[in-house]
Amino acid sequence: MNSTAWKQAVQAEVRRGQDEWVALLAEVIRRPSDNPPGNTAGLAAYIREVLAREGLTATVYEPLANNPNLVVSLEGRGNERHLILNGHLDQFPVEQPEAWTDPPYSGSVRDGRVFGRGAADMKGGSTALLAVTLLLKRMQVPLAGKLTLTLVSDEETGGRWGAQWLVENHPELRGDAVLDAEPTSTDAVGVAEKGICWLRVTTRSPGGHAGASPLNNAIFKMCTAVDCGLALRGRRGSVPESLRESVQRSKEMLEQTEAGRGASWVLDSVTLNVGTIHGGCKANVVPALCTADFDFRLPVGISPGELQSRFLGLLRERHLNEGDVEIEPLLVSPPNHTEPAEPIVQTLVRNAAAVTGRRPYTQLSIGGSDCRFWRWQGVPAAMFGPQQFNMGTVDENITLQDYRTTMEVHAGAIIDFLGVVDQ
Repeated sequence: MNSTAWKQAVQAEVRRGQDEWVALLAEVIRRPSDNPPGNTAGLAAYIREVLAREGLTATVYEPLANNPNLVVSLEGRGNERHLILNGHLDQFPVEQPEAWTDPPYSGSVRDGRVFGRGAADMKGGSTALLAVTLLLKRMQVPLAGKLTLTLVSDEETGGRWGAQWLVENHPELRGDAVLDAEPTSTDAVGVAEKGICWLRVTTRSPGGHAGASPLNNAIFKMCTAVDCGLALRGRRGSVPESLRESVQRSKEMLEQTEAGRGASWVLDSVTLNVGTIHGGCKANVVPALCTADFDFRLPVGISPGELQSRFLGLLRERHLNEGDVEIEPLLVSPPNHTEPAEPIVQTLVRNAAAVTGRRPYTQLSIGGSDCRFWRWQGVPAAMFGPQQFNMGTVDENITLQDYRTTMEVHAGAIIDFLGVVDQ
């Protein structure tokens, strides 16, 4: 059988065994892995059992207690090409379980959808990768190159003990390309993402009695710092020629969604969210200290260093000097992208078009992903996963159709990228 025949066989098995794969996803959802606290040990143990039933042994790396990273490989029979499949095990926590139609960890299936916390981000995509790996092993597809599945922890809190740790400490897991299954949609292949620059801003003053009405007030200074941050909001980056079509198409698609209407500017501009602020102890006491966490998201063409330098310059212009304000970087991730012409991207585009009948566009994402850790090492990484619905909120879900489509596209892309040994 050649590559085309093997793709057809595996994709047919995806469709035939859909009930099995949906049941697998439901079981994954039923094992909470909220982050925080980030404990994925129970879910990882279950996945190891699933792999073992197919004769696959996962290597466990656990640089942080209760945050295991699972690695399992199918050895190639021919060339030295190595493809990494990556997904994360942790998920957003549940804030209002009583507001859900079904319990948030039920993994309920109804109306053509799978519901539950993490269904979209990203247990649907991660389980699709797991299921395809199981199928390739079960069907003994003679892949020419090596396939490695990495299911990691800690993604929702930055990835330091997950994908970043693996890539930095195990160069053999960098591979030649990465397929990540974060939610995109079956009409998109993710190739780029904005940078992240989390800054903890602290302002200070001598304090004192409010009756004296001093303007030297830590909270007043924080208001000035927020104004300086907002002055950077909307600053646009310099998009490379190779990404301009991706940015424009991503904007058009975002404008077609209810949540994204009027918000497409965020894709190629700086945004700011002030997520927390703490200061003062009492109404009639001048606050001596105020602390806030700033979340800047950076478009391609603006580095975290440039953003911090501009922010500091604006603070100085507003007379907030070293004794008034302190800036501590908490999480810094430069904007990153994979060239749309890379083989892994084009392989995904072709297979998605073949499965859905629609040629997907290459997408720029407003969020971050584990892809950046491979891109920092010069390894091309692309994303393809099911469309998310209600991600991070009540009744999070994906459609059964998207889940199956994701599996079919993944299977085809893996076989095309690695090739098969004719038998």
